[in-house]
Amino acid sequence: MSDLSPSINPYAPPTSSIPETLRHASYLWREGDRLVIRFGAKLPPYCMVTGGPAPYSHPICQIWQPKWTYVLLVFAVVPYFVLSPFTYRGVELMVPFGKTIYRKHQRWVNVGIVLMLTGGLSIIGFVASIFVASTMGQWLSVPVAMLLVGGVLLFLVGLQIASRQPMRLDIAKVEEDLIFVDKVHPDYLARLPDVLDRRR
Repeated sequence: MSDLSPSINPYAPPTSSIPETLRHASYLWREGDRLVIRFGAKLPPYCMVTGGPAPYSHPICQIWQPKWTYVLLVFAVVPYFVLSPFTYRGVELMVPFGKTIYRKHQRWVNVGIVLMLTGGLSIIGFVASIFVASTMGQWLSVPVAMLLVGGVLLFLVGLQIASRQPMRLDIAKVEEDLIFVDKVHPDYLARLPDVLDRRR
């Protein structure tokens, strides 16, 4: 009687640990302490950070790359920039978040706006100093020139802070159309099916 069990092909490509039925039927589940999200999934109204209700939401845009590419960035910059466009994956999700994250984000936005206003006033002061110096036939002093440098730096830093995203996802990897996220609150994960339980 012939053995009908399939032979193991050592040259076959690696297969995913996600069961095929769950991979194609669900958009959101967990694998132990790791959250698995399919691209295009609508996330439930709970905060990944606090685990509580999430009345707010914001599109989160991030880029993921394999860790070995960052080793190239340290030791071989040119190969990194050559290979990077072929290895990175863009991730965009509408992520709900709670009041704690919202208030923290608003504080940072306010700090950024203050820095931008301060930088703008410094630039205006520099322009005014140029006008005064030109009417008096004088050269600009070093402190006055620093108004421009400081103003531009303050404005750019403030713009960066004010435009930052409310939160960032700790993306462990991106596999095909799946996003694997670490450091998600246990209360959030407890609401989702665990693929590891299905394999037991």
